[in-house]
Amino acid sequence: MRRVLGFVLVVVGVVVVVGCSGGGGSGVSSSPSLVVGSPSVGVSSVVVSPSVFESFPSVVGESGDRAAVRAGWLEYWRVYDKFASDPAKYADMTELGRVAADDALTVAIREINELRQDGWRSRGGLRFSSVTVSDPVSVGGERTATVTYCIDTSELVVIDRQGKPVEQEGWRLQETATMREGGDKIWRMVQVRNVKVGQC
Repeated sequence: MRRVLGFVLVVVGVVVVVGCSGGGGSGVSSSPSLVVGSPSVGVSSVVVSPSVFESFPSVVGESGDRAAVRAGWLEYWRVYDKFASDPAKYADMTELGRVAADDALTVAIREINELRQDGWRSRGGLRFSSVTVSDPVSVGGERTATVTYCIDTSELVVIDRQGKPVEQEGWRLQETATMREGGDKIWRMVQVRNVKVGQC
């Protein structure tokens, strides 16, 4: 989990909130909000299970490259969710290396290990919104892209070994994930940066 002054980011389950979408020729594409682990978000939401996390809808007219970046970002969160929801069960973290590299992989492994040591498990409540995917750029023979989004942690639920909720401070963060395409054509998260904001 990403810990910031006792704050932990987790992902469990998915709700897709139907909303307006952007795109076009601006080099970025936006998508509907993504609500994680919330049992009810209102009449305009549809609940889906983590097993169909990767089917989060792409933007109409989104390029194949941007769709591939989005798929890699979603796959990262699906795998992260798997480990965060039961860290004691998954000692072999090889699968994380299929969705992350560099700093993002190091941080994810550290966070899952900390959860395991504390006996904590995620139970959802993390909300994503304003997801924007950039067009990939090539630098030094490597293709990278960014996914920018807002995270609301006000309904985050983490439980301890006894199944009791661990108190968490609700924050909103503007986060940017850097994705890099591997030689196998898979987009992996390599870096994440965020800043606390009032609204986003």
